[in-house]
Amino acid sequence: MTAHPVVRIYDTRLDRFRIREGIGIQDWARAAGLRRTRFNRYRTGQASPGVRILPALVRSATSLAGRPVSAYELFDLGEEVVVAPRPRGRAKGAHFVKDYGTPFDRLLHRLDVPLTQLATEAGISRKTLRTLRMKSGISVLSTIRDLVGALRRMGYPVKASDLIDTGEE
Repeated sequence: MTAHPVVRIYDTRLDRFRIREGIGIQDWARAAGLRRTRFNRYRTGQASPGVRILPALVRSATSLAGRPVSAYELFDLGEEVVVAPRPRGRAKGAHFVKDYGTPFDRLLHRLDVPLTQLATEAGISRKTLRTLRMKSGISVLSTIRDLVGALRRMGYPVKASDLIDTGEE
């Protein structure tokens, strides 16, 4: 009689989704183009994928589940924060001195977001916010979560897919 390996279940969105949809660890890792050890770090919560890996995880989950999968089903991206009512009138600090032309910066311009308030709400410095506006992409999921949550608390109904490619169809 051969013993079956014990598969641990972790309290992460990724692993709860995997169990609910009946997706095997090796199958998902292979479909996402990842080594099983790397995938296990994501599902156990020991590591967080960068924004380049997220679309592969979402697209492979969509394929394996046979239905459209949203990135927030796999990771906390700040989209559960209730959108607060926005105060009337122009908010203090919405003045843009520079236009960096990045997707994130264009979004902030289009929404006319008060930059000082966003930095405070997201728990980052204005210098860090400027760096994020200047770069062509935000590379850390926790930063995406903080920015999406802050924008939603400020009354802007944004999703993570407004800031990055999440792999959603």
